[in-house]
Amino acid sequence: MNSNHKLLFTFFLVATAFLLILGVGFSFAQDRSYTIPGANIDLTVGDDGTLHVKEVIHYHFSGTYNGVYRDIPLKSGELVENIQVNTSGAYSRYEVQDTNHGKRIKVFLYDDTAITLPFSDGETEIIYQYDFLQLVKFYNDVAELHYQPWGEEWEVPVGRVSTTIHLKSENGVRYWINPPYLLDNASWQGSVFTVISKEIPRNQCFEVRMAIPLEQFTSMNGGRQVNQNGTMAMEKIQADYTNWINFQTLLYQFLPVVMLLSVIYPFYVIYKSWGGKIIHKGSCDGNLPENNPPAVVNAICGLGISRNVGDPGVDGFLATMMDLIRRRYIVVYNSNENDGKGIKLKINEKKGSGHLKSFEKKVLNFVNEFGKKGTVYLDEMNESLEKTHFQKRYFDWRKAVIKELSHGKLESVFLETDNKGLYIYVFVALLGSLLLIALTFKSPIAGAKYSFYVSFPIIVVAGLSLLLTANVNGRWTDYGRDYRARWMMYKKYIKDTKHHFPDSEELFNEYLVYGTALGVGDDITKSSEKTAIHEEFSNSPLYTLHNSADYKYFKYTLVSFMAAYAAMQIYLTGGDGGEGSGGFGGGGVGGAGGGSGGGGGGAF
Repeated sequence: MNSNHKLLFTFFLVATAFLLILGVGFSFAQDRSYTIPGANIDLTVGDDGTLHVKEVIHYHFSGTYNGVYRDIPLKSGELVENIQVNTSGAYSRYEVQDTNHGKRIKVFLYDDTAITLPFSDGETEIIYQYDFLQLVKFYNDVAELHYQPWGEEWEVPVGRVSTTIHLKSENGVRYWINPPYLLDNASWQGSVFTVISKEIPRNQCFEVRMAIPLEQFTSMNGGRQVNQNGTMAMEKIQADYTNWINFQTLLYQFLPVVMLLSVIYPFYVIYKSWGGKIIHKGSCDGNLPENNPPAVVNAICGLGISRNVGDPGVDGFLATMMDLIRRRYIVVYNSNENDGKGIKLKINEKKGSGHLKSFEKKVLNFVNEFGKKGTVYLDEMNESLEKTHFQKRYFDWRKAVIKELSHGKLESVFLETDNKGLYIYVFVALLGSLLLIALTFKSPIAGAKYSFYVSFPIIVVAGLSLLLTANVNGRWTDYGRDYRARWMMYKKYIKDTKHHFPDSEELFNEYLVYGTALGVGDDITKSSEKTAIHEEFSNSPLYTLHNSADYKYFKYTLVSFMAAYAAMQIYLTGGDGGEGSGGFGGGGVGGAGGGSGGGGGGAF
């Protein structure tokens, strides 16, 4: 696994963790919860610009709560006076606290008149009333009410917000609702303007901006005077905001099409890696397709879709050891049950190792290191085997196998090419999908849900592409496709010993060795237990070894060592081994989403 592949694999794991967290939604088991089905906001604009606010927040509680709080943010120069709080459906008391950003009203809720028992399992309405000063702005040509009936700092979404604004008259009044996609209905009834929202998600504000004729005011004492014309500035800000919303809507509708079309690219790369022919059927008569060492077969055709073609795995290491047993370079003894030592391996001194391949010698030396006078008990080997020791020996063996393949063998079956394009696709697809999920999660913008849902299959495709980059980092030759197809047919053939009964112990041992290299050694022994093989070849050294608990533990240990190493390498290196934007600035026209009021609240 090269550095790019490991880095992307790390990124994929992070993406998976992100999606799991998102799916869980941070919803750990709790014994209480609450919702806000709706809120009624009543705003009365006074003759001098003072804004009287009445908020009726409806809560539904499951479980026991001590109370709720309401945060009212204040911009520079703004004041809140005459705060009053009443409740319906619960007994209460309240306190007002100053914060760095404004006011916090804490309302303690009780079930009894003595106000000793916290409120449990029920519905209640909290009624806040206060006067907002220096909020209305008086420009040279018009007055502006820029207010958020619902802010972005509430803990939970609200079912809907009904806002009523009382003016002297509707004549000459212009209004804008931000964002428009949260608007359900807006209407005038005489001088009263009513705005009803759709459900408002968490972290989303809902605001009203009004341009009110100056004639509706008798003084400006309750507001703020700004020496500039406000109408054109408001029109421009709202036009820019509308264009931005339209752009987002178009983008979220367009992106899913682009994302779905993008999946053609990785499939095209995979298709080309197979030389334009995905399915290539081979044939098998039960004989070895080619007389290659099991380590070589494992490196080219073994399991592990995230391994590079030509990179052997632990199965190849075990298959090499079993092949040495099959060829009697290592002799297997099933020790006397009374001594409790299990499987014994002994180096056959009668067979010289001079003509063995380098990677075969390394396995032979590995076994010999744990014995005395060429003899080692597998259970003792398991106990004394150290992770770092095996990893060093394993990588020495791996390098030897790769070197064996470097003499033209690998190039004859697989030609390596640069798959940088696929790496870039995986990175862009993963990063882009995660960003889209974060941006569109519960977003009410039209088209956002399509981008949200399409992001998940794109992540799956990117993940599969990441795993497959190891096998598409080049192109199979015509001979290579045939080579792999014949070994895959051989693998399928030897798995089913029930229907393909080996006629000799030698052939059965061959099945077991190459089956291990191809990742189906356990399938062969399991299949054999259901046939006469179990009795006929029960004394076979390889069958005895492969069926023993000592060998299974040895295999588990080696696999866990290498899995731990890979995970640690990835972890250590990632390679080898309250107010919206805009505001009022210096007192000028505020940007969309920057209205006063708003804030949020929660329960405790």
